[in-house]
Amino acid sequence: GTVDDFVGDEDEDEGFMKEEEERKKRNKKREAQDRKNEMKRQKLLDERKEQHQQQLEESKKDKKSTSAPDARPNKKRRRKKLVSKTTMDENGYLHTETVTVWEDVSDDDNDNDVVTKKAKIKPRAKSTKNMKQGSLMGFFKKK
Repeated sequence: GTVDDFVGDEDEDEGFMKEEEERKKRNKKREAQDRKNEMKRQKLLDERKEQHQQQLEESKKDKKSTSAPDARPNKKRRRKKLVSKTTMDENGYLHTETVTVWEDVSDDDNDNDVVTKKAKIKPRAKSTKNMKQGSLMGFFKKK
């Protein structure tokens, strides 16, 4: 070994520098292309968001117009109701079955049922009149 072996040839250094410059140019081109692609992708996302927002607004408008009570005045409502059905067999025994039946209901009847159900529910308060022994010490007191 001489010093020239460690330092390298001048030809090799020039080739390395050229390769390095070419690599930097390729990287710059890739970065520019990536930026363009990212901008296109972002533009598409923004357009899709705008379309989605417009669709949501249109669907809200449609729902508001169809959910109005005047929109379907002649439409009958139906509800499922449990009915107990009693029958007698050939031996004379009575059999009761619970059957689900669909029933046509007008809007006025539906409102009245809800009011009566709410009126039936009453909270119960605990009565303190019948408590003779308020605590454990009350057990040991003389009557």
